[in-house]
This record gives sequence, C-alpha cells and structure tokens, in this order.
Amino acid sequence: DFCLSRGLGDVYKRQVKMRTKIARVLANCLDYFIIYYVCYFILWIVNQFLSMAFTDVIIGATLMIAIFILFCFKDVLFGYESIGKKIMGLKIYDKKGNRVTDKRKLVKRVFHSTYTFPFYVIFVFVNNQTIGDKVCGTTVQMSH
Repeated sequence: DFCLSRGLGDVYKRQVKMRTKIARVLANCLDYFIIYYVCYFILWIVNQFLSMAFTDVIIGATLMIAIFILFCFKDVLFGYESIGKKIMGLKIYDKKGNRVTDKRKLVKRVFHSTYTFPFYVIFVFVNNQTIGDKVCGTTVQMSH
C-alpha cells in the first residue's frame, strides 16, 4: 500500500507541474493578446482623428513600443500578477516560498524573459523557469 500511495503521489505531483506549465504559457498568451489589442484599439482611435499619410508608420512604431513597455510592466499593472496569471490562478514566489511583492523585481523578471520570448515555451516546459526566473530567483506556481 505504501509503495502504491507513494507512486500515486508522484503522479499527482507531475500532473500539477504539467498543469502549471500549461497555465504559464496560456497566461503569457493572454497577456500578450490583451496588451496588443488594447494598444491597437487606442491607436486605431487616434488614427481616426489624424488622417495624415505618415500616421500609419508612426502608429505602427508606437504600437510596437507600447506593447514592449506594457509587456515588461504586465506583472505590476494590477497588483503582483498579470491579468493572464490571475485568470489562470498563478502566483509568483521567491525561493523561500513567499509571494514576490517587490515591483522592481517583478519588472526585472519580465524584462529578462522578454528578450528570449521566442523560446519562452521551451524554457517553461523544459526547465519550468524562464531566464527572468533564474536571474531573480523566482518561480511561478498555482495559488496555494
């Protein structure tokens, strides 16, 4: 019985880890789409009032800059987790298991993960950590 229950416990832990990894990737996608479409909508409204030939280029550049800046600050805009993390039930913890509430650390964490964005899914599924997590000593887990 002991071996069987221990084996089932290991299976449960693996399932929780996999659910957390999937939730992290989905939360990141949600954050990106929310930020992209909010920025796009605002700039589309601005474009309706400005009907100059060069506004498309300016709006495109502004959109890219706004997305990058908001993405870096996504974990500190509404508390200590992004909207995607809140929807997916994720929280950010330090190595001691305490919730990270230092907003500078949260921004630094996302900034370091942003330049490796194309490899985000690989880092999450292979290491369960992004570059930002490694640099800042954080981990993302399902809410306790």
